[in-house]
Amino acid sequence: AGTTGGATSAGISVPSVVGTTEASAGTVIDLLDSNFASLFDSDKPLLIDAYAPWCGPCRLIEPIVKNCAQKWSDTLVVSRWNVESLQTNVKIELLLQGANPSKLPTLILVHQGKATMIHSGLIAEKALDDLLTKLLPESNGHIKNESTQRTSMSDKKAGFISFKSDVDDDYMVSFFEQ
Repeated sequence: AGTTGGATSAGISVPSVVGTTEASAGTVIDLLDSNFASLFDSDKPLLIDAYAPWCGPCRLIEPIVKNCAQKWSDTLVVSRWNVESLQTNVKIELLLQGANPSKLPTLILVHQGKATMIHSGLIAEKALDDLLTKLLPESNGHIKNESTQRTSMSDKKAGFISFKSDVDDDYMVSFFEQ
């Protein structure tokens, strides 16, 4: 049961994300008010990709999130949440958790109803795999580090530059070694 259609902003059609609201192996679930409680309280950790349809970096990270859903399907539920949607219960819960995104894209790892990791900005697929390997539950079902971890692009060996021109939003991503 996915969503289809698109929103119109200033005469520009912005396609909606087509997703599902039900968990199945290797899929990315749309996080909605109707399903967030069961996903937040699940024994399986939940990775939330907070995005906006107009966000260029969010579009860049989308294939990485989809690959993550397939690769980690036995261990993790992966969802996407449109921060501009009217999902007020999701917004309130993330705000109460101290996990309300202030930058996009933001990845939030939730386990047993508690936000355990927040990453703002772009992330390479290998870096996300390394982060999840480090944080995901051990055999006893507990997250390896119970305190909320925050990471951002400033913590990584990468840079992101965004600038607006008269024609379009232009984005440039640069990864480098120190």
